[in-house]
Amino acid sequence: MIRLHTVDLWKGSRKVKAIFHEIYNTKQKSQNELLEIAEKYSKNLLALQFFNPDLIAGVEHLLSASQNALNALTGQYYKARSLDVEIILYASCQRQIGVALNTLGIRDKPASVALVAIAEDSEVVCRTVAEIISLIGIEAPNPFQVTEERISRIATHFGIESTEIQTVSESETLDARYEALKRCISSRVSMVAFES
Repeated sequence: MIRLHTVDLWKGSRKVKAIFHEIYNTKQKSQNELLEIAEKYSKNLLALQFFNPDLIAGVEHLLSASQNALNALTGQYYKARSLDVEIILYASCQRQIGVALNTLGIRDKPASVALVAIAEDSEVVCRTVAEIISLIGIEAPNPFQVTEERISRIATHFGIESTEIQTVSESETLDARYEALKRCISSRVSMVAFES
């Protein structure tokens, strides 16, 4: 059974509903097939974006990117022509679309994909994401599972030194360091708005 939980984001003064998830690509969908799914289902949503999940630091990373992209859209300082692409710019901590897509865009027949879906209505976003999951495979029971490799890969890619993680971390446990990494990434995501 698919268990989807919506998160409130703000589009100006209005609440919108979002789902951030990781989906196992058990049906071996190609990059083109995934892009076709995104194109078809995006019509019902404010935004629908698939990501390569390897560099995603948890749901918080996607939430921060999505809220910052919505802020850019409503504040009219956005760089991309669509909310979907603006989200990937923020998630990648980049201002160049090509670099962002090369970094976080989906590959051909990935083992899994990360998903951001945003709609005005929670029922619409839940129904749409459930349909997308059934087309691609199954939901990841523990999205963006914390491992030493994930922490190292993300920290290296985003230029986060171990001393920065240690400063923010409450302890040296794997979970505490991952939480600290998420905070560091969220900070970098927010800084994208100030870069020209």
